[in-house]
Amino acid sequence: MYHVMLDLETLSLQPNAAIIQIGAAMFDMGTGLVVRGFEMCLKASAKDASQHFDQKTLAWHTEDEKRNAAYRETQRLGEESQCEVLEAFSAWYKSHPVQAIWANGSNFDIPILEFAYNAEKLEVPWGYRDVRDLRTFQAIADPFDKYVKPGPTAHTAYLDAHEQAERVMWLNMTMLRSFGLGFTAAQD
Repeated sequence: MYHVMLDLETLSLQPNAAIIQIGAAMFDMGTGLVVRGFEMCLKASAKDASQHFDQKTLAWHTEDEKRNAAYRETQRLGEESQCEVLEAFSAWYKSHPVQAIWANGSNFDIPILEFAYNAEKLEVPWGYRDVRDLRTFQAIADPFDKYVKPGPTAHTAYLDAHEQAERVMWLNMTMLRSFGLGFTAAQD
């Protein structure tokens, strides 16, 4: 069974935020490998009353050179509608058996995506019991903050999801080793 790490780029922090990019990394907790990726840009429309736009969030995307470049790229690539991208994400998500969907917090990516699915009258592809939260897991598994995040990379939803998936697997291995249940390279 696989796990999926989700990351969104949005133009607001509200639950009905306009989504401009969905990124996800499917990973195998047992092998420690990211096995598949998903990334699509959306055509956000200020005319769509269900999508919230916030000038502060837009400014955040454009004030930093790397984020601004990534934002311009999402705008260039964003041809598909929200409905089309959600249908593509659902097909990708359902293409393999998924045990859990993760996000870097409990109150942003997943609630926003679920709001979008509901706005488009589409079925959310995961159950409420499948949702996991990286920040809570990290607070439990790494209370002394020993995880070293990789250096800065281009800011895209997929690259963020990939890094967060790597972090979940590192935290999982750290917990297993702490309790004597993990394996080391010498045991391979």
